[in-house]
Amino acid sequence: KTFRIIFRNKLHKEKKWIVEKLESIVELGTTAIDIGSDTPEYREIQQPYIFDLYRYLMFDRGITISTLDINPETEADFICDLSQNQLPHELGTYDLVICSNFLEHVEESGLQTARNHILNMTDKYLVVTVPYNLPHHGRPIDNMFRPTIEELINFFPELVPICALNWVDEHYREPFISNPNLAPYPEVTGVIFLKPNYSLCPVNQIVF
Repeated sequence: KTFRIIFRNKLHKEKKWIVEKLESIVELGTTAIDIGSDTPEYREIQQPYIFDLYRYLMFDRGITISTLDINPETEADFICDLSQNQLPHELGTYDLVICSNFLEHVEESGLQTARNHILNMTDKYLVVTVPYNLPHHGRPIDNMFRPTIEELINFFPELVPICALNWVDEHYREPFISNPNLAPYPEVTGVIFLKPNYSLCPVNQIVF
């Protein structure tokens, strides 16, 4: 129960960070896609801070958001497996690609292929977040992709990192340190990237 509370807090902080950073860089009318979007019930009820992110982007910033997931039951706009070579031709490219807590759920053998597809879908901005210090958590697989900021930046060497996050909830850190039987307290690594050929971004340095 304690871990679930901490994990929810991590996701809330993570989405807040995404909103705060996107507010200063994305333009009205931007097209976006959420990769690994899951079901509407998951986004709106189980993890409502995800819906808060959607609501901000769609209603406050006028951004059109498409969804992509591998599971047909999610009713996403695009049902496809990014670890495979062939993707729907109508998938297209987007001003903003959101890849939040997705890469760790790709089969390890297809991780590089998924990375390439994500890169090709990105016209301007790519938001990537991954857990850093988190136990294996499935849904349905977990390849244990747990990069540092530097490793995540190097995972997309074609892009320019403009903002980075390595977040630890200090409030919950002590119980995990004092009790080694608990799972590691969660941390999150996140980077917002810019496509090099897009130069209108006002943010010109990495912010840690």
